[in-house]
Amino acid sequence: MQQMMVSQVARDITARTGHTVSPQVVANLFYRRQLDDERCPIVGRFRLIPRDYIPEIEAVLRTRGLLPEDGAAKCKSHSPDEMRKTAGGGLTAIDSGIETWRSK
Repeated sequence: MQQMMVSQVARDITARTGHTVSPQVVANLFYRRQLDDERCPIVGRFRLIPRDYIPEIEAVLRTRGLLPEDGAAKCKSHSPDEMRKTAGGGLTAIDSGIETWRSK
């Protein structure tokens, strides 16, 4: 079974759906326990995600309004402010990364 990292999963979903999915959004779903930690463990510094778990990730993204339903044209914003709201506002560790991203 092929294992992927969060950034690879985000790129794969983006490529297949045509809608940008940030690795932070996927990581936040694990952080908030909306995806299965046992099935996708952290090994070293990386979360290993089985390729056959991607449909479940997509389903959760769709349920949360972060990825449009099949054939839909729009979904919620992926701006840093929207990601912060979606994750419940408790993302102080990610906030510094977002500020770095904004300054580029």
